[in-house]
Amino acid sequence: MSVDIELRKAAAYISAGRNEAAHTLLSQYLKDFPDSDLAWLLLSYVVDDPRKQLASVSRALKLNPHNKQAQERISQLSEKTKEQSSERPYLNGEIPMDWLPPYTPSQPDSKERAYQHLSIEERLAFVTLEADSNRGYMPRNYPAESFYNGVAFDRDEARKVGKDRPIRLKHLLIGGASLIVLIVVVLVTMKFLSGSFISKADAQATARVETAIALATKEAKGRLPPTWTPTITPTFTNTPSPSTTPTPTASHTPELPNPTVSAQIEILQQQVSDLRKLSILENVNTYIIMRSNVRSLLEGYFTSIESSLDQIEDNKIILVALGLIDQKYDLLTNVLNSLVDSVGGFYLHETNQIFVIGYRFTAVEKFIYAHEFDHALIDQNFDLKGLNVYPHCDGDEDRCKAIQALVEGDATLLMTHWLAQIATSDEYDEILNYHPPNQVLPEQDPPPFAMRNSQFPYSEGLAFVDVLYARDGWSSVNQAFSNLPLNTEQILHPEKYLAGEEPINVPSVSLEGILDTKWRLVNENTLGEWMTYMVLGYCVNPLAQVGESEAVLASEGWGGDHYQVYAHEETGDTALVVHWKWDSSKDASQFTSVMRNYLERRFSNGNIAGLYGECWQGEDQVSCLYSVDRQNLWIVAPTMDILESLESQYPSFH
Repeated sequence: MSVDIELRKAAAYISAGRNEAAHTLLSQYLKDFPDSDLAWLLLSYVVDDPRKQLASVSRALKLNPHNKQAQERISQLSEKTKEQSSERPYLNGEIPMDWLPPYTPSQPDSKERAYQHLSIEERLAFVTLEADSNRGYMPRNYPAESFYNGVAFDRDEARKVGKDRPIRLKHLLIGGASLIVLIVVVLVTMKFLSGSFISKADAQATARVETAIALATKEAKGRLPPTWTPTITPTFTNTPSPSTTPTPTASHTPELPNPTVSAQIEILQQQVSDLRKLSILENVNTYIIMRSNVRSLLEGYFTSIESSLDQIEDNKIILVALGLIDQKYDLLTNVLNSLVDSVGGFYLHETNQIFVIGYRFTAVEKFIYAHEFDHALIDQNFDLKGLNVYPHCDGDEDRCKAIQALVEGDATLLMTHWLAQIATSDEYDEILNYHPPNQVLPEQDPPPFAMRNSQFPYSEGLAFVDVLYARDGWSSVNQAFSNLPLNTEQILHPEKYLAGEEPINVPSVSLEGILDTKWRLVNENTLGEWMTYMVLGYCVNPLAQVGESEAVLASEGWGGDHYQVYAHEETGDTALVVHWKWDSSKDASQFTSVMRNYLERRFSNGNIAGLYGECWQGEDQVSCLYSVDRQNLWIVAPTMDILESLESQYPSFH
């Protein structure tokens, strides 16, 4: 018996604050596997109605009376229901079942009966990453509505969710705070599985997900690496090494740590090396810097990179054209924030330097350093500089984002191992009480896209690396650096990476001869599944955002795409063309329906006649959506004449 990886993904959604996606996944899973007590227990964390929460846990206990976590959960929910309602809460056996799927439990065999009597710790020792031989993992054809009558995520509900999301995201998905919550969940799990006692966990931050993750996502007791003992390796002195790359310039010149801290850093480096099972190949210079000095240092580094500021301006044009940010947004600060890991540090690949934001070198700084030194180890052993991803992407942007998720997921998983196995009890408590600011460099009213997109490498990256790690430990993760993920689809659906599924080729169509010489090509590249999801669910206009389940449903059938953005040098007008291909006709139909919904909202139902597609007018632009076979074409231009000229180069959509 194994915990299915679909349950792992549901738990990862919960830990990332994506309850709607978890709800959709668990609903379909329970239709197929109604006897899963773990799935019912997970479901209790994503339904809103306290009585339905209680009913879900009761179903878990009916399936497996020995589930201790479910016993504790039902006790908590019963008390909560008593406090919130004057009515008597439902008791086991009295729960109305009209909102639940039909239940016909199968008779467990002797092996299954033995499994149900195991403790959660013992059950998780059997966790594997192998999918059930009878079925695949993802993608699933999510139903348009949940099977829960009365709480269906229909179009009206999606509008409500879309309007509320920016407010929720400000608390759930922005910057370092959410990453710490995610890490805390992993740490709680690892301490739980290794039998350790957690004295001061932040209950408010983790209560709704720690049991779920403990049940469905993290390593079993037998799979955790052994308690660390030092390996004797050559000692490196922490002295600067020459570099041909310009060293960051700033108003504040960082200083190397004192000998005492340097000795602690050498010990920590060896701990990380042993945990990650990678050799230290060269010295890495470490600096501890004040938060007030971060911006000047990052700006000095960033401006030393050729054409970096010009690239920011082009990226801003692209993101505005896609509807993800507005013209006033300070994209430079967002880019500088992206250089800093949310926990409070950064590793510069070009200069081989680690910067930890802090005052001393105590528990929190060690925790941050474990993450950053993992980056250095990966760089030394797998040559991150040669991937054309850092400091900026050179090539396929979707591929770059996938590799970033692999790198950050690796470092995030490593730091949880360090905290679970090496940190002292006092250090553990100090780190769990660490509350970093939401962003290292505060932004004023960042758009939903900026907040959610910044978390992708960490939350989705961690879920991806966890799938690999559970197969054969770090050896499986190492193999990924020799066989890199091709796109964000493979990050979001690890089974597609493991199967070696390649994207569908979408050839570039030359448009330069159609536009006059005052138009320049800003960029042509790939959106990928993740950015398609962002366009639909996290656009800058909250009234246009579709609901979470709709955005997931529409984007997960992604097969391939190609986009082009042009800008007029005098007027500043932009023209956008995106050509998608989908895995199936059903996937194409699902996307078309949701994309139409998005465009109707974005352009305030300003429907106008189009020659071959559905068209809208608003925001001083014209937008048309075309559909044929398993393909879609989306064009946005300042006038219908320009739009139709661009569309004429795609005869298959006529």
